[in-house]
Amino acid sequence: VYTAPQKRPLAGCSNTASAPKRPAGRGRYFLNRAAPPRHGEKDIPQGSETCLQGFRFVISGVLESLERDEAAQLIERHGGTVAAGVS
Repeated sequence: VYTAPQKRPLAGCSNTASAPKRPAGRGRYFLNRAAPPRHGEKDIPQGSETCLQGFRFVISGVLESLERDEAAQLIERHGGTVAAGVS
C-alpha cells in the first residue's frame, strides 16, 4: 500500500497557508500605481443632490485629479450610479 508523503511547512514559516496572496498580472499595477497627476489641484464642481439622477457612469482610464473612489463618491452623492463595467 502506497501512502503519499506528508507536506511539511517551509523552514522558518509557521503557517504558509495564512500568508496573503498577491494578485497576479494587472493587480500588481493597481497596487503600485501613483496618485493622479493633479490630485487635489482642480475645484470639485457643485450641484444639487439630484443633478445626476438617472445617469449611469463607468469610470475608466486614468483620472487627472481624482482617485476612482473619490469620483464614484461624487457621482453617487449627486444621484448618479456607478457601474462596475460596460454591459
